[in-house]
Amino acid sequence: MQGDIEMTIDRKLQDPSEALKAIKEFRQLNVDAETADKNRDESAKRILLAQITQLKPVLQGIMEQIDPDTNIDRLNHSPSILSPSARYSTPINQCYRLIGIIENDSRLQQIIGSHEPFLSSSGLATDVTEAATSY
Repeated sequence: MQGDIEMTIDRKLQDPSEALKAIKEFRQLNVDAETADKNRDESAKRILLAQITQLKPVLQGIMEQIDPDTNIDRLNHSPSILSPSARYSTPINQCYRLIGIIENDSRLQQIIGSHEPFLSSSGLATDVTEAATSY
C-alpha cells in the first residue's frame, strides 16, 4: 500500500497538471464536506470524509516535496468544536497555497526554460549518434 502511494506521488510530481488535479480534487472534497456539515447531512459528510482520508496521503506526499517547510497537519481538519467553515478552512487554504506554488513554478519554468543539460550531437561519433537517436 505504501509503495503504491509513493508511486502515485512520484507520478503526480513528474506531471504538474496531475499534481494540480489531485490538489483541486482534495480542495473540492473539503468544500463539499463543509457544505454537507453546514447542512447537517451526516451521510454525505461521512462519504466525503472517507474520500478525503483516502486522498490525504497523496496530498501529504506532494506537500512534502513542493512545500517542505509547511506543517503537514495543515491538511487535517480542525477540532469538531469549531464551526464548519473554520473546521475546513485550513485544508482548503493549504490547497490554494499548493496550487499557487505549482502554477508559479510552471510559469517560472516557461520563462527561464529547462535546467536540463544540452548536448549537441554534432561532436559525437556516428556510432554514438545512431545509438542515441531513439532516445
